[in-house]
This record gives sequence, C-alpha cells and structure tokens, in this order.
Amino acid sequence: MKRLATALLCGALLATAVTTPAHAADPAPTNVRIAWKDSTYQQVLVSWDEEGSQPNRVVLHRQGQPIVEQQVLVAADAPNAVDIPARYLPSLQVRQIGVSAGSSPIALSREFDTQQAPAPVPISNTIGTGNAVTVRWRAASVADGTPGDPLDVTAPPRFQVNSQVDGTNVDLGGPSTATQLTVTPPAKFYALQVRQLTEWGSGPVVAALKANRSAPTLRAPAWARYEDLLTLTGTVTGTDGRTVILQARNTPASPWYVVTTTHSTGNYSFDLVRPGVREYRVQVPNAVIGTAVWFGAYSPIATTKIQLNTYGIFQAGPIRKGQMGDAHVTVNPRPTPRQSCSAGTARPGRPSARSRCARAGASATSAPSPPAGSPTATTSRPSPTGAPPTRRRTRRTSSSPRAEQASMRILPALVVTGGLVASVLVASPAHAVEPAPTNVKLSWKPNAVGQIVLSWDEAAPVANVISLRQRGSTKVYRSWSTTAEQPNSIDLSTFAVSGNYSGMSDDLPLELAVSAGSDGPEALSPGFDADVPAVPQRVSSTLAASGAMTVKWKSPPLTDLTPNDPLDLNSPITYQAGYDAAGYSKIKIGGRTTATQLTYTLRSAHTLWVDAYNEWGSASAYNFLSTHPTTVTAKVPAWAVYNRASTITGSYAPAYESRQIVLQARNTSTSAWYTVSSGKFSNGKFSFPFGTGGSRQYRVVAPATWFGSSLAYQGVSATSSSTTQLDVFGFFVSPQLGTYDRNTAGVYVYPKANTTATLQRWNGKAWTTVGPVAVRGGTGKGYIIATKPGRTAYRYYVPATMYGGTRFAAAYTNTFVNNIIPGMAGPCLPSQGCHYSTGPR
Repeated sequence: MKRLATALLCGALLATAVTTPAHAADPAPTNVRIAWKDSTYQQVLVSWDEEGSQPNRVVLHRQGQPIVEQQVLVAADAPNAVDIPARYLPSLQVRQIGVSAGSSPIALSREFDTQQAPAPVPISNTIGTGNAVTVRWRAASVADGTPGDPLDVTAPPRFQVNSQVDGTNVDLGGPSTATQLTVTPPAKFYALQVRQLTEWGSGPVVAALKANRSAPTLRAPAWARYEDLLTLTGTVTGTDGRTVILQARNTPASPWYVVTTTHSTGNYSFDLVRPGVREYRVQVPNAVIGTAVWFGAYSPIATTKIQLNTYGIFQAGPIRKGQMGDAHVTVNPRPTPRQSCSAGTARPGRPSARSRCARAGASATSAPSPPAGSPTATTSRPSPTGAPPTRRRTRRTSSSPRAEQASMRILPALVVTGGLVASVLVASPAHAVEPAPTNVKLSWKPNAVGQIVLSWDEAAPVANVISLRQRGSTKVYRSWSTTAEQPNSIDLSTFAVSGNYSGMSDDLPLELAVSAGSDGPEALSPGFDADVPAVPQRVSSTLAASGAMTVKWKSPPLTDLTPNDPLDLNSPITYQAGYDAAGYSKIKIGGRTTATQLTYTLRSAHTLWVDAYNEWGSASAYNFLSTHPTTVTAKVPAWAVYNRASTITGSYAPAYESRQIVLQARNTSTSAWYTVSSGKFSNGKFSFPFGTGGSRQYRVVAPATWFGSSLAYQGVSATSSSTTQLDVFGFFVSPQLGTYDRNTAGVYVYPKANTTATLQRWNGKAWTTVGPVAVRGGTGKGYIIATKPGRTAYRYYVPATMYGGTRFAAAYTNTFVNNIIPGMAGPCLPSQGCHYSTGPR
C-alpha cells in the first residue's frame, strides 16, 4: 500500500520529500475526481487513475496557476486518493486540484467554486400578542460561477440565529433551514442576529431585530380655566415620527376614549380648547421601522381641574326700595337649567320653556361618546396639516328674563358680582342618534404639498370622528375628530395617511370612515392606495479614468390596488441623489429629477444615497454605493545585484478581498511609468521578484476595484529608488602554468552588456592596473605571461554600464589567482615560432 506523505500544520499544507528515481516522463494521471468525503463537508476527497504505481503530487490551483507551497506528496504504494481539508480552500481561492504521477504533467480536476455564504436578507418583523415578535428573513442569492460542479450541494440553505442581551451573544439552537423565528424579548435592549451557512462555512452576520422599550411621559397643568387653552406636553423615546394618541376619561371608573393624535419628534404637545375635568394619558402604539421594533406603552395618568368662567352684573338703572332687581350671571360652560321646564310662557318666535324641556327630554334617549365636556376644538403639535381649522359661526339667542330667573334659582351661589369661581364637572346634554354622513369625497388640496382633503355632507352639524382603516377590516390605525362648529371637511397630511402602521397588509387598499359622533353611523370614502415608491435599486456603477462616477438605478413598479382612485395622479417618480462624507450627511447632488442615472465627480470617501418621491412621500436607498481610500506601502531594496534573489514587499488596505496589484518603474525621475509585473494578492500583502531591471525608480499601484457596491479607490505607494549592480565573475582558464606560459584571465558580465573592463593585480600593498579588456556580449578575455614562479592575485573592475535603457552600477569581480611553477628559462621568441597577441581572442 502507498504511504501518504502529508503533514497538516497551522492552516497550511506542508509536503515531505519523496525520493523519485530518475526515469523518462511518466504518463499523466487520468480521471481526476473531487467529491465531499461525507455529509459533514469537512474533507474533500481527491482521487484519480494512473498507469502503474508512481509517487504522486497533489497541487492546489488558483486561477489556473499552481500554488507551489500548497501540495501533498503521495507515496507510490499509497492508494490513488487523498483528503484535503475544505476549510483552507476558500481563503486560498482554490478553483481546481491537480495531480501528477512521477515526472508527468499535471492533470486537473473539474473547476469548482468555494464561495462562502452571503449575508441573509431581513424581510419583516411583526409584533404579536404579548410583545412576541416574529422575525422573517430569506437567503441571499448567490451567483454560481461553476454551476453543477462536483462540490455543489443542493440542500436548502441553513441559518444560525443568536441573541444579544447585555453584550452577551447566545446561539438559539443549532443551524436550521427555518427562515423565521418568534421570540419574546425581555424588558431591556434585545437584538437578534442571523448568519447563513453553506458547505464552505458561515457568512457575515446581519442584524435581524433590535427590540426597544417605549417610555412616554405626559405633563399636564393642575388647573386651567374653561375658556383658556389647555396644553399637554410630553416626550417619547425612539425614532421621530412615532404616533402619539391622547386618551381621556371623565372618572376613574369610566372607559378611556381617544381625543386626538399626533406624531412625535421626541417631544409632542396637544392644545385643547374648552376642556373639562378629566384624566389624561397618551398611548404610543407598537412601531416597526426597518429591523427595529419599538413596543407600545402608556404614559402615567395626569389630571387637570377646570375652573368655571363666571361674570355677574345687576340690571342697569336705579332700583326703588323694596323693588326686585334683576341680577345677571354668565357661566361658561353653560349649565343645563333643569328647573326651568315648568316656568314661562311662549313668546312670539320662541318656543315655550315647556316645549324646550320636552325637546331636551326627547334628546335624552341616547348619550354621546366620548362624553360632552371633552375638548371641543383640538389641535396637536407638530401638526401635519399646517393651517388652523376654520370654525362655523353659531347663532346666539338671549334668554328670557323668566328663564334667567329660573337659572338664578338653580345657581344661587353665583348671584354675586365679582366673578365667583367654582370647580365643577359639567353634565353632558343628551342628544338623539344622528344620521350617517353622506357624499364622502377625497381630493388633493390645491396649492399645498402633501395635503389631502376629506369632505362629507350631513343633515345637521355634529361632531365627527374620522378613522383610517383598510378595506374589509374594522381595525383603526389612526383617527381624527372635528367639532360641530368646524366645517364638514378636514385636511390630512400624506405622512399621517400613508404611514407604515403595525399590522397593515400590503394587499388591501385604504379607506377613511366618517362617523356622526364617536359611536354613530358612518360613511366610507372611496378606496385608495397611499404607497410611497419602492426603494431604488442600483443597476450599475462605473468609474471613469477621469474620476467621474456614473450610477444607474431603477425603482421597481408597485401594484395599484385601486386604479383611477380620486387620489391617483399618475405623475412620474422623481429622484434626489446625494452623499454623506466626512461627518456631513444628506448633501444633495443637484435637484430632483426623473432621470434614473447620475454622473458626478467626488474623489474623497463617501456614501451615495438616492431618495425616490411620489405624491405620498419618499423611499430612501442608503448605502447605494460607498467608496473608500486605498493605502499602499512598499519596501523596495535600495541596492540589488543583477539576477540575485530579492523581492519588493508591501501591504495594501482595505484588505478584505483579493486585489490586483501592479509594480511600475521608470528609468529617470522625468520619464514615463511602465508596468514591470502584476498579480492578484489577498490578505493585504504582496511581493514581487526584484533585481533584474537595472537602477530605476519603483512604485506599487492598487487600481480602483469594485467589491459589490463598494469601491476602493486607486492607491499608489511612495516612489522609491533602487540601484542594481552588475553581476560579474573573474577566472583563469588554467589553474597552474609554468613560467613564460600564457594564461587566459576571463570575465563574465551579467546582464550580457558590451563594455570595457580593467584587469587589476595585487602587488602586495595595493591593486594596480594591468590593462583594459574588451567585453562583448558579457564575455571578456585578457592574457597574462609570468616570468617568475609564484602566486599572484588578480581581479576585474567593470564600470557602470547602460543596458536595455537602464543603468547598472559598477562592480569588482571575485579575486582569482595565477599559479606559476618553474618552466622555460626564457620567453619563446618569434624566431622560435612563438607569436603573442593581446585583447579578446
């Protein structure tokens, strides 16, 4: 059996040497197969077929190139299979695995991808009973570069959910294919995070839920006069725009009813006209904003006592002694004169007191809700409608003296001049059931942005309650009220109508119900949709060489649930683009436009956003794209020898993706830059071989690179100068000669330049010049004839030389020795057949 010569240590594959006997090229393996070893997806099984039994080398490949330092050697007597740990393949960007047999070429497996899971996409958060929150998400789509490869797993995606409470993360169960989870957060900050798992590991974590508690406050004055404005104020935690509902009740035992609503900007206020004595509280409903959830809450109860406004006078003119005088008192609010029903006679044009009493008694068959004495004219700040409501004029009728006397009999304590003040709870006059309003209409308010008008007809002036609902549902998402004195119309802001209220369905149109009183019959408006545009989606983004950025987007169409409803404008969507940069946010680029592309130039780091607008509001796409600076540092050797191993190393940031890195050089400080080498690097580190290019300036460039919607700008390192020295070698052809024999002193120069070298000799104290030697194509030859036996040291000096347009620094060769032993007694003369020459042969 084969022995598997493999070591696995500290995240790298280390190979032990296997001795292979020399032989002719072996046939390459065939049918290289890859597969998961088992369902745990921890090991990739690589197997192959081969002729005979040869030692094998299994090499990981990235983009068609072998990763030499990542290989496994398999002995000849081991099986034709090996396990590769899967966790290392994504970080090494391995796309293929190759196998060779002995000295054969490498046979490659099928190409495969090792893409790790992307971040899941949050869908919705829904608040249910008991503050239980259902969180929903979906798997993000992944572009498979090698569909159907042997390592693709068709199982549904799995997710791991963990909670975060008080800074502690706890996994909620194990990985699961479920795409929703219902939790009941504790009474403190609570967050849920989800990450997607694949066979290649887990992806980034995405925040799916942030649960927050609300703590509304309410401040009310202890006393207020009936005719004065009562202002209630308070605060609401959480984001701006939250709905605040003011509720009231007349006694601790009576039910709460809605007075009015507003939206909070952190603070809120209500102005109540002619209020009564009652208890108040505010309710903040549940709110879901993106992945953030704000639970609803009630404020503490506040009570305000209301003082009567009274004014008393005597009838003008002198009064004789013993004569009865008329004393008048004005009381607001006006009490009901119950005892006056039996007194008085009818005057022309006026019904008798008895008939008035009968009419009042007939109207007592039903009681209004909320009880009378509730605020009759209510406004709230911040007000979505802007303009104050107009009031109807009401006709005043003077009371008869007899009726006034009857009133005085029931208010004896008030027949005093000087405005005696009392604190009372005024009884509510009863009334008959009013008929339902008719002819409910919707329209846009002329010359007003973001305002719609709801109008209706009614048989007689009554207070009205307007409720926002969805068709077929009785749930009220928001309500407004008008008094009998106000006109039969109300201005509503689009923000109030189109708000994303908790529990609303995307599949049902809206409608406004107008009722006569809080519990009277109602009439419905035409159904309408109030959808803001869909969030813009980026289609493409390109960066030109000039630095101009061109971004294109689209706004997905929405389904119109109520085609041609009264509020349909069929206007095109407009867009406003801008950016956030250097601590400044919402900086606009130009104005609103219907165009779906933008070209701008901004070289600093920034985040682009695009808002889409229609008549109902806007939808914002934040982080449409983001740009980041790139920093590059390079360490260039200041001195190198030609063809000697040396490297240029450095780093780049951001380093979260593999990136193309380019080494550039120029021969002088004024010449153009040119590319020396380039390659893809990861983990923020790079290195380039160095030492063959001559003396020149270098820099390293990281070109601008897109990573999804994120752009890393081009980064350039500082310029560094490096000197490259000639690589030279000197030698004697003959290691030993006799006296008067000629020895050849050779010199090799790299690169193979043409120059003139100087041969030098050591005389015991210093180097002296022997003479010049011509070098052609990197080779030079000089000749030495010694007359005496002995050992003499020589060397060559090769001056600085231009080659290939670049300069190479001068160099001395190694020292080489001419070894002379006794030989001829004298030189061989020409007459004896000897001829001598100098210079290269």
